[in-house]
Amino acid sequence: EMYGMAPAPELPRVRAKRILPSPDPALTLRVERWSTSATGPVDVLIALPAKAQKPVPAFVGLNFESVAETVENVKHYWALTDAAKRGFGMVVACYEDIAPDEKTALLYRLPYRAISLWAWAFSRLVDGIEKHVPEIDPKRLAAVGHSRLGKAALLAGMRDTRFVLTIPSQSGCGGAAPSRGNTGESVERINTVFPHWFADRFKTYNKHPEKLPFDQHAALACIAPRALLLCNATEDTWANPDGQVSALEAARPIWNLLGADPAHKTATFLRPGKHSMSEVEWNAYLDF
Repeated sequence: EMYGMAPAPELPRVRAKRILPSPDPALTLRVERWSTSATGPVDVLIALPAKAQKPVPAFVGLNFESVAETVENVKHYWALTDAAKRGFGMVVACYEDIAPDEKTALLYRLPYRAISLWAWAFSRLVDGIEKHVPEIDPKRLAAVGHSRLGKAALLAGMRDTRFVLTIPSQSGCGGAAPSRGNTGESVERINTVFPHWFADRFKTYNKHPEKLPFDQHAALACIAPRALLLCNATEDTWANPDGQVSALEAARPIWNLLGADPAHKTATFLRPGKHSMSEVEWNAYLDF
């Protein structure tokens, strides 16, 4: 009804590897070109603690930047060095290498839509880690993304139980925020401005989101009994932070039902400021 279908799973093939210069001795960087029939070649940044003696836990995500921009902006968007110093790796790819964020793209004449394709890519990154990246522990992986990619991270965590932690950052409508209500971005607005993001059936609820047979607390509940961290900013009312808290409260009984303590497995993080993901968020991710 909402996210639509996804392609079949497919193990990425490695086409090339290249070591990158590191901005910090605590960090090693390499880029690998992975390929699937659904996406073609995709550059994947693999960031690792330089002195790790055994496989490390890692954050897996899609971002808005190329590999070169990600390395250049290590303090701005992906805190590669901070994570490495605390014993974590990262595996990151640019989302538009997976599927174009353009409503007129020919790709979206197919049954797949953007959020679903980006979420599918999270799982293909896990497949690649399991097969090609022995420095990372595949049983300790977190899915993380911001804004529209927070929606994709949430869907990836819903679909793929290999993610032991899911972090949808400021994911808003179609992510962790309720579809019902009058706060933040509406179902009608998101489907009008971004018609390629969600399934066509979701558009039938534009005028009457109250007729949806579910709301986003059901999406959050799909993460249980694994860990979930919702992150937001006080001035980002478009993402409806209060609504996300309410959705999580409504979902938490499922953690209890499955024998997990929601007080330990779920959390929210709210900081002053606007819509962005920065070093402040990364400190919260790493602490959690």
